[in-house]
Amino acid sequence: MVASPLLLLLPSSLLLLSSCSSCPPLLFASSSSRLLGSKLPISFSKSASSPLTARTRALFTVASPRRRPPPSSLSAMVASSSPSPSTLIPSSPATDMVQVLSSFPARTYRPPWWARQAHVNTIVGALFATPPTPSYERERWTTPDGDFVDIDFLRSELPASRGIVLLYHGLESNSLAPLTVRQARSLSMAGFDVAAIGFRGCSGEDNLTPGGYHLGFTDDVHFIAKRLHEQRPDRKIFVTGTSLGGNVMIKFLAELGDRASEIGVVGGAVSCVPMNAIDCQVKLDEDAFNCKVYSGNFLKSLKPKAERQATRFPGLFDIEKIRACKTIGEFDHNFIAPIYGFSSKEDYYLKCGSKAFLSRVRVPLLIINAIDDPFIEPSTLPTAEDIGEGTVRVQYTEHGGHCGYLEGLKSLSVDFRALFYKIFRGLRIQANAHAPAGWMPTELTRFLLHLDGEKLKEEEEEETQARKGKLFALFANVWKALTGRRRKE
Repeated sequence: MVASPLLLLLPSSLLLLSSCSSCPPLLFASSSSRLLGSKLPISFSKSASSPLTARTRALFTVASPRRRPPPSSLSAMVASSSPSPSTLIPSSPATDMVQVLSSFPARTYRPPWWARQAHVNTIVGALFATPPTPSYERERWTTPDGDFVDIDFLRSELPASRGIVLLYHGLESNSLAPLTVRQARSLSMAGFDVAAIGFRGCSGEDNLTPGGYHLGFTDDVHFIAKRLHEQRPDRKIFVTGTSLGGNVMIKFLAELGDRASEIGVVGGAVSCVPMNAIDCQVKLDEDAFNCKVYSGNFLKSLKPKAERQATRFPGLFDIEKIRACKTIGEFDHNFIAPIYGFSSKEDYYLKCGSKAFLSRVRVPLLIINAIDDPFIEPSTLPTAEDIGEGTVRVQYTEHGGHCGYLEGLKSLSVDFRALFYKIFRGLRIQANAHAPAGWMPTELTRFLLHLDGEKLKEEEEEETQARKGKLFALFANVWKALTGRRRKE
């Protein structure tokens, strides 16, 4: 029963619809964006002055409804305007990338009234937004360490492909999960080929080597990107991912650094990323609801995998400690840490959390995170200082939950047979319903389109308005000249 707690607790979540999650304010210096020990809230009003520096305003945007937010829901997150991107990164190549980042017309996320509560947005989005079955073509590649990785390819629906997008799912998910499929379909419809990569042990068969994957496991994506580039050196490679998969992709881009172009990697877009893993683990495990519903759900598939590995690879970890695990932190400390050579879960989180890697990213990267994400401690979200010279744009939304981002009843469609197997038998089977891509997958796709040079609807409208403005100014100047001449006569 992998997800049975979700349905059992869903009614209680629905009772919380009228309450909006808020987060403690971040701490910014009034003039230098350095963290201070006192709270300095920043007004949500666009007309109010903001203590964010030009560097911060260029990096951070908040997409939020026009209504007045709760007093503490958005502090130190709002940019009233974006300054010249040249103030962000002075070097010439990076300035072009910053122009790409700052010119992206981000959309506002407005949740329906019944999904303003974070847990409702998260749970309903996970269980009741099933898209049509994808037409994947699976390939199994042997990895350099003697294991294998399964990749589900989805071809572009347009005649000419824009490039290929490497897509990573989240913790204990897979390429058939509704969110992964909605992401893949959104990208395919926009003209991208998609390579939906299964983390080791998540594609329906146990992997051959000890362990599997973790927050910082980038070995497979390095291998896949390099091989795809060798197959077609002229093809652009983009990356995307959510949650744990998004963390891996950020780390991957940071490890490439200035060498990204050598294998054709041009940029990426990720969402709902636990970039500060230490504090996120505490929030996931120590909050009673989070621990029971989310951590408990993950452990119901993680612990059986560990049991099978204990039989195949005896002595690598203490299976009795795994059996006693009640939280994700305990599992990471007793399974991930010993297998991958970390001294503890804290050592693992410090070395693999993507927040420390943001400053090393050298291709355009969009990160979308919800401030009310129940998996993520909002006070630990990245600041401008964390990003440093990285070519990264962070977009915070007030609502969205963890990978929810529901847009209304139109977002929902359910395959009840697949839902039954998931909840009562702990199995993921191929589902088929009619849910659309949704706000978050569409927004990530829009950024990759923008990165590929496609003019988005909002950009075209802006250019049209600019042309109209210039034409009006021309007529105004002509009229002024004519009337001025008549007065002189």
